[in-house]
Amino acid sequence: MIILAQALSGQWAFESSPLRLEIDQARTSPEKAVALFVLPGPSGEPLVTHGELDIDRKTWKPTTCRILAGKDITTITFGGSAMLGEIWLPGEITIAAKSSSSSFHFAKAAPAPTFIRSPYDPPRPIGSRPTDVAFDHAIPSILERRRAKTGHSMVKVLIDSKPGWFIFDTGAGATVIDKAFADSLALRPFGSVEAVGVGGSVTTAFVRSKSLTVGPATLTDPLMARLDLSKIGAAIGEDLAGVLGYNVLHRTIAKLHTDDGTVELFDPSTFDDKGLKWFPLTVYERHACIEAAFEDHRGIFKLDTGAGVLPVSMHAPAVTRLKLLEGRQTQDGKAGGVGGAVAVKSGTLRWLEIGGRREENVPATFALESKGALADEFTLGNLSPQQIGPRDIVFDYVGARIAFPDQKPVPLSK
Repeated sequence: MIILAQALSGQWAFESSPLRLEIDQARTSPEKAVALFVLPGPSGEPLVTHGELDIDRKTWKPTTCRILAGKDITTITFGGSAMLGEIWLPGEITIAAKSSSSSFHFAKAAPAPTFIRSPYDPPRPIGSRPTDVAFDHAIPSILERRRAKTGHSMVKVLIDSKPGWFIFDTGAGATVIDKAFADSLALRPFGSVEAVGVGGSVTTAFVRSKSLTVGPATLTDPLMARLDLSKIGAAIGEDLAGVLGYNVLHRTIAKLHTDDGTVELFDPSTFDDKGLKWFPLTVYERHACIEAAFEDHRGIFKLDTGAGVLPVSMHAPAVTRLKLLEGRQTQDGKAGGVGGAVAVKSGTLRWLEIGGRREENVPATFALESKGALADEFTLGNLSPQQIGPRDIVFDYVGARIAFPDQKPVPLSK
């Protein structure tokens, strides 16, 4: 997404661009310039992501972007025009990957909401927030909650005033509502979206309710993905109405108490951050990600509160690239979720360091199949709250920061 944003915005041509560029003189002609690029990692070293950008030398607009990750090539083709004032945007984008292809057509363009920012902009000051969320400061920040037998934090959410139990999930790129729960509210499905889980992906629809209220926060006209969650609900032993994800989390500041699963939500404009030590938070594909180190490696991991008490889950590309199975004692296993299950090996990391704390002999799984969420090339793996605790976790998506204060006793909601 970073590369796509750079191509569309023209930022690839500026010195401030995060891409490292080099013109391929041998393949550049009077009609077309070919720019080779690399996307550096957090420490300045190149990521596995690199590619080529074809540029029309008459208009200096990109025509094709080829992104290479390992042996996979994603080709993005731009065509047509959709002008926003004097700013050019393509009228059509086609994305072709190894196993899928998508096309997007744009009839018109309008300015984005002010709360959407580039990941390379400086963090917005506290108080810069969307206008479609309201906070009732008379309602406590602590959410009514319970904990599933699998360790998942469940919070009570009101959809158009009807209560339901939702998983609190920083690994969810969108808020998801169970199909049966949505149908009980007569929410009309529209459009389609590909929901990617551990075992692969499924195609589902969107719904939009009039309101979503969780604790002190109320969202107006929230967009949710509609998905049959009955199997996941049965697996965790809960009557599951949904999964609370990105569109709620990036409108609030959220605090998770890993010892008992308590969740608090705060208004960013009034949140007291005194005494907190902050670390960088990367929001990648609408997921919370942090830098962590293990054994001889360091990189970006997804922090997935929806993973319950699961061990560290190493992604298949990292397992192969870093040769993580060599010399390691493991056992055969399976990991499952949306889209099915994948084969994994279960073993132990000698040590894992997150937010200034190191743990020894950390249980981990190592994905063997490059499919679903465990096929991501750009993050090393998934972390659950089990690897963070016993500490609180404070998520500030808008401020691009995360904190891990020591836990204090917190009263439960009545």
